[in-house]
Amino acid sequence: MTRKNKIGVFFIGIITFLYFKWENDPCIIQPLANISSSKHSSFNISSSNSCDLPVGARWATTSTVIGDLPIAIYNTNDIVSRNVYRWEHALSVKLLKRVMPGDVVVDVGANIGVHTVRAAAKGARVIAVEAMENNVKLLRATACKNKHLDITIFPVAIGSSRGTCSLYSGSINVGDCHLICEGENPPPPKGNEIYELRGTTEVRLATDIIPDDTIALKVDIEGAECGVFKGLNNAPPTIVSETTWTKSMICVNDFAQLHGCEKTKMSGDTYLQC
Repeated sequence: MTRKNKIGVFFIGIITFLYFKWENDPCIIQPLANISSSKHSSFNISSSNSCDLPVGARWATTSTVIGDLPIAIYNTNDIVSRNVYRWEHALSVKLLKRVMPGDVVVDVGANIGVHTVRAAAKGARVIAVEAMENNVKLLRATACKNKHLDITIFPVAIGSSRGTCSLYSGSINVGDCHLICEGENPPPPKGNEIYELRGTTEVRLATDIIPDDTIALKVDIEGAECGVFKGLNNAPPTIVSETTWTKSMICVNDFAQLHGCEKTKMSGDTYLQC
């Protein structure tokens, strides 16, 4: 074996090791030092340029198959941001198990982009669908910081009909977006969590955004999942959806039965192999 071939085998071995370590070690994501120590605490994030870190945000890192990558997070009052280093690691592993470089992955309800970044790190072409403006600003900052990743952001919601709807999120978990359309009531208070109007969003159909060749689909939109599943033309091979809400569970079960998908329950989520 030539020296050049030996070097190639060495690097392939390193990449393979890192991949399987990330896939099988739920403790690999560690809270590393922040890239920035911004003290801004305002929820109302503002930015003059989508590549800038928005006011009210700071940098952190999350673990991927190619190592730790920077991600823009809220500086305060957000559950995902506080736990971004280990957030839903098992879900990421399930979602991305069969994803290969060049595959299309769609993240509906991308939030601040944890699963988006991990999917893109595997070489996937990622479509991140996120309706709430402040989450979108964080996503854009993260995409700019990771220019080597293939991430496309759609700042809209997906529902059962096109139109415009309102967005609410809580005072404790500000990135947790609820889509409220005409005739629907805003979320009631939950303990100390008070839900506030954050703005409006354009609503598109699943067929407007989700390609037919999608390999993996993640859906987490706080009870509005039915609008996605009822609008899909076909079933991607891998789907992970939040099913905490009863109506969402019914829609996912109906979809699985219609397309012959195998179901596995994962805490508040359901994993489908179709």
